[in-house]
Amino acid sequence: MAFKKKDIYIFGAGGFAREIYLLLQDFTDYNFVGFIDKECGINDVIKANGIELPVISEAVFDKLTGKNNKINVVIAIGSPKLLKKIVLKYSGKCAFPNIIHPSVKLNAGLTMGEGNILTANNIFTDNISLGSFNIFNIGCIIGHDVRIGNYNVLNPSCNISGNVKIGSENLIGVGAIILQNKSIGNNNLVGAGSVLINKLGDNTSVFGVPAIKF
Repeated sequence: MAFKKKDIYIFGAGGFAREIYLLLQDFTDYNFVGFIDKECGINDVIKANGIELPVISEAVFDKLTGKNNKINVVIAIGSPKLLKKIVLKYSGKCAFPNIIHPSVKLNAGLTMGEGNILTANNIFTDNISLGSFNIFNIGCIIGHDVRIGNYNVLNPSCNISGNVKIGSENLIGVGAIILQNKSIGNNNLVGAGSVLINKLGDNTSVFGVPAIKF
């Protein structure tokens, strides 16, 4: 019996969405159908790797979800708030598989929810817990005994040391470092290249070495 690929849509039509399309080319079990974009017109296309690819409007996609709640979707949106908004709209209507690039290094004790995106060259060490709908862009390192909630976006080359706890809806910039045994609450921004040496509560933006409020 021939193996049948699963159809999958990508929510978003920006640069990150194109990167996720390219990531999916390294999988054998998914068949890309199209991008979903709220603002797209009729017969819109975008180019990824020089190939024209279809884009459908959110309104058209809404009609599809009304007919079939088994549609696979990956949400390629780099904003925690918008990511959460989309998830809440389509919860119960779509399936949200975890997308894990073949180059990701996973070790024993990793648990995760749904809808996580682990892009190329991420490293996850021992006894790590991930919630749902987190994005780990290229080259992040996650240390032992880390606990991460939901709707977090980690940009490329973040380094999360051991025993760190991260809540939900946080945006962590390119190359940021979170030192061991620290905790981050909810709805925070850690700027690119920052080094967090103190705990961080909620609704705060920090930047610098060491990271301070701004």
